[in-house]
Amino acid sequence: MSRERPTNSLFARLARLVGGEAAVRPSPARSTAPRPAVQPVDADLRRAVAAMVKGGCSTLQVISLVEFRDEVGDKWERVAAKVAMIAETVISGHLGAGNQSIRLDDSTFILVFLACSQSDARRRALAIAEDLEIRLHGGQPGERQQRPLALAAEVPAEVVRVGNLGAIHAAVDDMRSFVGDDGATPRRSMLPGGPPVAADLPVRYSLLPSQPPPSVPAAADAGRLACPSGFVDVHGRPRDHAPASDAAPSMPGDARLSVLWRPTWVAEGEAIAAYEARVQRVDGEGVAPLEGCRAYPAGDRDAIVALDRVVVAGAVRALAAAADSDPFTVVVPVHWQSMVSSRRLQVTGAFGDIGEEMRKQRVVLELFGVPAATSAADLSEVLRPLRPLCRAVALRTRLSAPRIDWATGGGAAMVGINLAELAPFERTGDDVLAAAFAELVKAAAASGVGAYLWGARRRPVVAGAVGCGCAMVNGPALMNDVGRPLKILPAARSRFR
Repeated sequence: MSRERPTNSLFARLARLVGGEAAVRPSPARSTAPRPAVQPVDADLRRAVAAMVKGGCSTLQVISLVEFRDEVGDKWERVAAKVAMIAETVISGHLGAGNQSIRLDDSTFILVFLACSQSDARRRALAIAEDLEIRLHGGQPGERQQRPLALAAEVPAEVVRVGNLGAIHAAVDDMRSFVGDDGATPRRSMLPGGPPVAADLPVRYSLLPSQPPPSVPAAADAGRLACPSGFVDVHGRPRDHAPASDAAPSMPGDARLSVLWRPTWVAEGEAIAAYEARVQRVDGEGVAPLEGCRAYPAGDRDAIVALDRVVVAGAVRALAAAADSDPFTVVVPVHWQSMVSSRRLQVTGAFGDIGEEMRKQRVVLELFGVPAATSAADLSEVLRPLRPLCRAVALRTRLSAPRIDWATGGGAAMVGINLAELAPFERTGDDVLAAAFAELVKAAAASGVGAYLWGARRRPVVAGAVGCGCAMVNGPALMNDVGRPLKILPAARSRFR
């Protein structure tokens, strides 16, 4: 599903401002112009980084607009000041009190987080990059099938202490290599040269790559290949388990909650025939919304129950308002912690407002957030009261450690993954992702259950999922979220080839 760049994008407006055409270039050539000189490390930056390290945060976050700089080409000099103003406005909106932004050159910003944890710093940097992508592109994240215009990278704070700010450009270049020219397939390349630093430069995260990243030493690679679990950390060292994803911040009592609907392709009938309910949480004015699984703060059962209640109530309202002539399916995610709490009925009780026939025909309940150590027997006990409420139960698992036994032992009809939940080390290119998911689909089919994929942001991922026998797939690369479920839309499998 190709999309053209919106004519109201910042790129288009800037091009008109300087008298040029906003022509879309699917894969613009990388600029051969020399990179702007890196300024020396000033005393203010050294002091800020020293305070950050003392507070327990050992990495700097970097925001780079070098992709946008390359895309506008010769016009950059005329628009750079305006772009910098926009970038500084967006950054200040996410940065938070007590944190600092330092401009390294005309397209690179260093973020020094003094007043938040390292995981929160990473989350804010990613939010800044996504917001800048919207502002520069003029659309929604995931609409573009080309390279992202804003990049977030991470480097050790040590690079400032030793005065090697060129390592920051190296980290950005490495991220560009990971993203690739078309925004889909990673290009594997050596890190650019530069003086060595005491701490390792960041390496690309990957899920069981067929070849190790070139920046991983041979000794570390040997340990990775010998690691029974297959998990490696960001420096290539083996680990015994998957790291947890960054948790959402705690939810304030006055957070605004609503439900969005994600159109979902269904293999049976080959159509956009289902809609996944996705909670949207806004914690305050000017705060970027948290959506879906990203809205759930770990360990806060009160907040989790509140979020699940909104999702279920929204699904019930949508079904009650639906026409009998348009029998779409609703997929309703509910969190493990609310289903094992004494307040489970506060969440599921709303299903009593719609008839049993409608529930049995049009509701799929998806359980997510299941602890890795949960046994199939314990899971079965949790699923037992859910099965009468719906047509089928789906179970969300991890791509790197799929639990097909959860589905077979717990009585679920499907097992699947949400790409929004991938841990950093699981993020990889389309080819590796497609191969890993195809193995999951194959294993699920051998056990008599279906498989699904949520959150696909690139067209090749959707095509790969459809092609390998996925039962359901959704994500921005298929269709953007909508305010309410729509009609069933035919979508033949052949459209995704």
